[in-house]
Amino acid sequence: MIPPTPQQQQQQIKQDLMVPPMPQQQQQQQQIK
Repeated sequence: MIPPTPQQQQQQIKQDLMVPPMPQQQQQQQQIK
């Protein structure tokens, strides 16, 4: 709902590079938000 801030975008890219985007990981990111 909240627009992704530059910091959050960087975190997403870092996680994508470290671990492949999995459905579980996406859910975890939403919970952290």
